[in-house]
Amino acid sequence: MEDYFAAPSCEKTDLAQGGAVKLAIARATNPLMRSVRKIVPGVKKSNGDRVAFIASYGNCEYFSKSVIELVRQLSGRGYEVVLVRASDSVVLAEWPSAHISVQPTIIYRKNTGYDFGSWAVGMQLNRKLLSRPYVLIANDSLVGPFGPMDAVLDSYE
Repeated sequence: MEDYFAAPSCEKTDLAQGGAVKLAIARATNPLMRSVRKIVPGVKKSNGDRVAFIASYGNCEYFSKSVIELVRQLSGRGYEVVLVRASDSVVLAEWPSAHISVQPTIIYRKNTGYDFGSWAVGMQLNRKLLSRPYVLIANDSLVGPFGPMDAVLDSYE
C-alpha cells in the first residue's frame, strides 16, 4: 500500500512558498495528488493553534449555505480552514465575495478517493498545519449547522 501522507522530496513544503514546485513533485510521487486541479489560498491564521480540514463534494459553481456556515463558524473560533472540493465537473465553485473575510484555502480536485482522499490531499499540501494542537476533520455530508457550534467545539477542545 502506498504512503499517501509521504512528504514530497522537496525543501519547499509550504504551500505559500514554492507551492507550484511542491504540487508538481507531489503529483509525480503520489497518485492522489494527480487529482488536484487548482489551489486557491485563503485567510491564513499563522499564529493559530487550530486547523480544520473539510472534505466537500459538488458539481455546481457555488458552495452550499451549509459549507459556508460551517467555514464561517470554524473561522470565527480561530480555525484556519482547508476546504478540499472534489468534483466530477470541470466547473469550479467560487467562494462568495460576501464571505471573503473567512475564505478557506480551497483545493479543487477530481472526485477520487472519497472523503479520505480529500483529507489526505489537504493534509499533504499543508503538512505544517498538522503540528497544531487542534486538528479537526469534517465533511459536508450534512445540512447545517443551524445554530452555534460552540458547545460541540468546546467539548472537543
